[in-house]
Amino acid sequence: HLLRQCFSGLTRYDDELNRVVPDLAHHWTKSEDAIEWCFYLRSGLKFSDGSSLEAIDIERCINALVRSPVFSRIYSGIANIQSLDKQRLRITLKHADIHFADLLSHTSALIYKSHKGKLIYSGHWLVKSHDDFNLVLKVNPWYHGFRPVIDEVNIMRIESDILDMGRIQVFYQGMGNGEDKVSEPKIERGSCFLVVDGNGRFTDEEDRVFLNHVLQPVDILKNTSHNKKMNLALSVAQGLLPGWYHRILDIVPPIRHKMHRELTLATFEQPELEKHAEGIISILERYGIRCKVVTCSFQTFYTTPPSNVDLWLTNFVLDDTNDCSLNNWLQCEPILERCGNGWVQDKQQVAMEIRDGLNSSENAIERLVRKFTHARWLIPLVYHRVDHEQIRHNSAFSNELGWVNFSDAWFDIR
Repeated sequence: HLLRQCFSGLTRYDDELNRVVPDLAHHWTKSEDAIEWCFYLRSGLKFSDGSSLEAIDIERCINALVRSPVFSRIYSGIANIQSLDKQRLRITLKHADIHFADLLSHTSALIYKSHKGKLIYSGHWLVKSHDDFNLVLKVNPWYHGFRPVIDEVNIMRIESDILDMGRIQVFYQGMGNGEDKVSEPKIERGSCFLVVDGNGRFTDEEDRVFLNHVLQPVDILKNTSHNKKMNLALSVAQGLLPGWYHRILDIVPPIRHKMHRELTLATFEQPELEKHAEGIISILERYGIRCKVVTCSFQTFYTTPPSNVDLWLTNFVLDDTNDCSLNNWLQCEPILERCGNGWVQDKQQVAMEIRDGLNSSENAIERLVRKFTHARWLIPLVYHRVDHEQIRHNSAFSNELGWVNFSDAWFDIR
């Protein structure tokens, strides 16, 4: 969410309108077959250092995505990008895609440049300073839209053991009087889940059923060193998204002839995931299964993941309600490709259905994820709860994660 406040894209998803709207692009047109798209930039666009932001800058950023080892999965449909002049950009696709403008609202498509190793911004805000515990955002004086009322935002990181993680509160303070306080407990749009590697040592159906049976979320949490209050911020997941009820209840006896094996579980450096890994190891050891954990940096986990892995522990969360955001995540998530049973082929079929307008994003993806969860290649574990206790008013709108849009916020300091 912070990236979206510091950088702009050709388009952006408006949380209040629930649709994609113009951003750097003033408007766009597409051919009847939805293969050729032409974007018209606003006049006078500038980066945060005062230099001109032109079509050639957008061409550079999108070409980098086409070559990206991760994001090329969702931008591989681009055949050609051409800057027609300073304010016009033509993008030709390999296949029709009626949702291409939605794709360009994805976080990966935000526009930036660098100078002498320093990032230059295109959004409402620029980063004034940052360290491990503090991030200071300052208004970008060259931003093309309305200037935020607030001049500077200071975001502090507080260690989780200081906070009551069972109730994360977000307060929006307006100047209006007599407004009713609204409590809005929510489940984040995402989950923490396991992927069973299709080339690993637990690929037999009876093995996957066994894992689905023994790795119950409540049991995992009981066997971790989580702060107990942290557990209050979690909820048992029945699918990769809230409202999806895909996980099957398996009740099976232990596989006696398959005990005393070794497994490797990979995850990335995030305290919550490392704690969940503790619980998984403890449960598997009850059945004589030794499990080695390989913990990588986030970048390594997704770009050069370790080899000979049997289980992958990961998570995701979507910061808006756009159906296309779900498809973008699924298409460029490399860990999901570790599934067995033809995930890549099925995923490509779903992408084609969505691109051609034959099916809605969520319906097509729900069908795909249901198939692989029923087959126990995917094992949902937990959701994250966030309680928004807020005063609703027009000057501050929060996204799905409870983050304030600082550009629209103002505070009564009387």
